Amino acid sequence: MNHCIFRIFVVLLAGLACLTQGCGTSGEVKERLDLVETVMDQNPDSAALLLSEIDPSRLHHPADTLRYLLLDNFVRYKNFDDSLDLDGLKRAAEYFGEHNQPHNAMLSLLMAGRVQTLKNMHGQAAVSLLQAAELAEKLADSYYEGLVHYAMYTLYSDFYDSSHQLFYSRKAFEAFTRAGRPDWAEYARMGITISYHNAKHETKALEEAEVLRKNAVELGDSSLATRALLMAAISSADSLPHLSAKYYAMALETDSLLFDQNDWYVLSDLIDKNGIELFSDSARCDIARVRSHIDAARSCKYYAERGDYHEAFRRLDIYVYSQEQLIERLLLQNVGGSIETFHDAREQAVVRERRAERTWSYIWIFFLFMCIVLILLWLQAKTRGARLQRKQYMVDVERLTSIIDGKDSVNTRQTAIIKELFGARFQTLNRLCESYYEDKNDRRVINTVKNMIQETAEDTMTLAELSAYLDRYTSGLISDFRIDFPDLRPEALRLYIYIVAGFSVRSIAVLLDCAPEVVYNRKSRLKKSIDKSCASRRDDYLSYL
Repeated sequence: MNHCIFRIFVVLLAGLACLTQGCGTSGEVKERLDLVETVMDQNPDSAALLLSEIDPSRLHHPADTLRYLLLDNFVRYKNFDDSLDLDGLKRAAEYFGEHNQPHNAMLSLLMAGRVQTLKNMHGQAAVSLLQAAELAEKLADSYYEGLVHYAMYTLYSDFYDSSHQLFYSRKAFEAFTRAGRPDWAEYARMGITISYHNAKHETKALEEAEVLRKNAVELGDSSLATRALLMAAISSADSLPHLSAKYYAMALETDSLLFDQNDWYVLSDLIDKNGIELFSDSARCDIARVRSHIDAARSCKYYAERGDYHEAFRRLDIYVYSQEQLIERLLLQNVGGSIETFHDAREQAVVRERRAERTWSYIWIFFLFMCIVLILLWLQAKTRGARLQRKQYMVDVERLTSIIDGKDSVNTRQTAIIKELFGARFQTLNRLCESYYEDKNDRRVINTVKNMIQETAEDTMTLAELSAYLDRYTSGLISDFRIDFPDLRPEALRLYIYIVAGFSVRSIAVLLDCAPEVVYNRKSRLKKSIDKSCASRRDDYLSYL
């Protein structure tokens, strides 16, 4: 009897020990996941590194497993990674909802709504986001309430529904203001500005854009300030062309890379209607620099007025195709079937479909007219001198053939240089750096590898040779970089050379004798320095970062 009691006692002690060990592991995982959630908003790269240190196969508790999946999807989304698990997010939302974890349930629904929006599942996305908004309001979490409403604004932007856009962007602005997040509040104000513009309230849109620009400058957000200038320019293009030209000039001077297709279109239309003389001399130089973008955004009407009917027809065909895609998306989605009627959207789709049919009729009429005009032109050209035209064609063909042959030769040389650049020597150096981390527990391997790496890294001849290789296939990029940034520290110069050469972050960390996190920070500072510079090849430098 005593022997049996002793056995039972031993079994209970063993179970208690296992339970204690499991709780300790679960607590450690929870702390690490809490840290990931804390940093993922502002530093998604760091959050990804923290998640990579967690082995998901060792997570046995469903709450830990699903929270890991949730945060992993969040971090992937923030890092623009499309490999998102929608089914896993749905499971997480159901589990956290059933187990009374409203915060995690709200995060799961918010992330699921974003993914569904990306996948054009707009009805389901609206349901998920509304459920997330309800949970955020119950939790009195103004920040996430603002994120949910901003996601709803993005959802309705796909349908050009300006009334819902304005409603949700305002709610997002109010929530971010309550949460004490002026940065996000100003992005919501950008949504308000766009909504006013889409609703044809240009005066209100201009007022909001001017306030947005002022606040963005105070926050030090140059990108947002540039977008505010663009919205101000678009909103005043019809009523105040001189003011619009001023805003466009300021935006071009700040950052023309932020211009999208619609910005180029409005700028092109402004120039066509009022003339380039509307801009200052410095602004004309900026416009000349980006003239190809403006030409690419011109409407079919512009080319039709100048007699280039082939190009006019092509651009009209592109416009009609985009309208058809929008109509198809509106017809396939049924947002109101889940949260509201959505009959108005369907009626709008029918109206647009009829407009599309009329547009196709106009296109056929225009096509027949074009055929007649082309036939008349062809007959006229034939009577004037077909031989001269054929001769000119032959000259053009020979010129294009020589250009193509030259391009092929250049491409062949560049391919050979790139293969030579990433030859055995630098591949071996990259593998040595990776081996330094993989065999970190073997002291003999550490010393051997590190000595070999340091000898190569500190060899100025090797660095000069690497720079020469890079110059050969980048049109002298490294030499120009040295000239444009003569006061740059040697470590920063080496960092940029290694990045252009294609070394991994861990390899660069070994070559510079620092931690990978330090490489990320130095890379970020270097990118800011280049972005603020006035170097002629600034865009080329930034393309490698």
